Amino acid sequence: MVRSVKDNPQTTSRELQHQLAADGVTVHRSTIQRTLHKEKLYGESDAKEAVSASTPQTESAEVDDAETGEKISAFAFNPEAIYGASHIAILPSHRLLHGDSKVKGALQEAFVAGNDCLTRVSAVNLFTKQELPLLISAKHEFEGYLDCKIGIPSTNLDDAMLADILRIPYAEVTEVLKDGTERITNSAKVCTANESFTLELEIPYSE
Repeated sequence: MVRSVKDNPQTTSRELQHQLAADGVTVHRSTIQRTLHKEKLYGESDAKEAVSASTPQTESAEVDDAETGEKISAFAFNPEAIYGASHIAILPSHRLLHGDSKVKGALQEAFVAGNDCLTRVSAVNLFTKQELPLLISAKHEFEGYLDCKIGIPSTNLDDAMLADILRIPYAEVTEVLKDGTERITNSAKVCTANESFTLELEIPYSE
């Protein structure tokens, strides 16, 4: 699996899951993601060209790997560190939990009021190609009147604590230099004209 990603850095965790399934091996994508993070492989080339984030990137939703068409926009307070994202957090009032959302059932089955609830829904950021778990926040409001935000542990202590408590893997993308300044590392170059990313949702196969 690791050799496959090294040979083709654009390989996604979903593609790896299908390759393993064809060989008779059943592995959850979160297990694949943890292995790639441990090997410092993120399913894409770190040498990719700079891509402007001025236009929100599109992602769609899937149920059992079938596309549902659900798309949401999520805000990143530090978009330059987007490759260190660990999860997508939504408020309990978010539209995905209500109305005609195709992932409503999967979210409601995980929801417990007052708790940070990790769901079986994942979101793919089409800008970075990262596949991130979707969680329902225990909070009733986010800073800036947002209802959906991207958690980046390297730049936010609350995000780091939440990811550690829920055992969500993530990449460290900041490094402290000898002079005390910080720099972004383990990332492709990002041109940050905007802090909003569009996400595609999916419900993966159960392990």
